[in-house]
Amino acid sequence: MVGMSDARRSLESMVYDKEKFPLLVIIAKDRGSYNIVDICTGMDGADIVMEKLMAGIDAYSTIRNTEKAEEAARLERERIRQEQAHEYEMSLAADKARMQAKERELREQREEEERRLREAEESEMKRQLLASQLPDEPAEGERGAIMVKFRLPGSEQVMRRFRSSERLSVLIQFLAAKGFSANDYRFFNSDFPKKDVTTLDESKTFSELNWPVREQIFVEER
Repeated sequence: MVGMSDARRSLESMVYDKEKFPLLVIIAKDRGSYNIVDICTGMDGADIVMEKLMAGIDAYSTIRNTEKAEEAARLERERIRQEQAHEYEMSLAADKARMQAKERELREQREEEERRLREAEESEMKRQLLASQLPDEPAEGERGAIMVKFRLPGSEQVMRRFRSSERLSVLIQFLAAKGFSANDYRFFNSDFPKKDVTTLDESKTFSELNWPVREQIFVEER
């Protein structure tokens, strides 16, 4: 493999040999350089010239096939590189998405926990306020007192005395102070069929409602 200048020098050395004229130089280009494949002189016969020309074509074909194979290999390497780069970017994007999703989940859990605690605190403060506003429980044996047994969810039972002169709203307030709001629970008495006492007039007293001296109230979730 020689450059064009080297090929020129090689040819110049033959100029002084007049017996070889005319000359037919077969040159093949390979990667920007020029290679003298063969030289046909005036002394060569037609068969030899044809043989040299065919050899030149073969040499050029070999060079072109090599270049094509190298270009195909280069393109394949580039395709693989781009594919790997794309997969890497996709992996980074997936990792980022997972991280953001996890952070969002943790943030939502934290916010939900904060909301739950805030609501629990507000509910507890409301219950304490309702309890503080309740009339004092009548003493055992007090004249006009009635006894109510509350059967709460979870098989819990609570006993509480009320004055027959107090309004039904006191009983509703007592249950709300225990965490059983009339918005979320129904309060059934022991009548048959049983009645939800929240449907009664809360402004009336137990006496006005003909409330029995001893009663059971079943607290059930709505």
